[in-house]
Amino acid sequence: MIILQGVYRLGMNTDEMMQRDAALYAAIGHRLRVAAVDARLTQARLAERAGVSVPTCGKHMRGSSITVGHLARYAAALGVHVTDLLPDAFDDLAAA
Repeated sequence: MIILQGVYRLGMNTDEMMQRDAALYAAIGHRLRVAAVDARLTQARLAERAGVSVPTCGKHMRGSSITVGHLARYAAALGVHVTDLLPDAFDDLAAA
């Protein structure tokens, strides 16, 4: 299973990496919520379209870790490109 994780500089300590991951997942969750609202989909309807459980969808919307597979499912269900669900500052996260 592939889990989406940030890219880090050498020398970053574990706490910094965990904070970076949390920021990345929170940003993805926010993008997922906004895309669902824009598509006029409830969490339950998005979960159904994406083929995931409602609790799993809720966790992802709240910023829990997410697999690339789940991200692709949500993108397809929302009719958007998977990169639309990634934060605009993804490059900034990787470079910091």
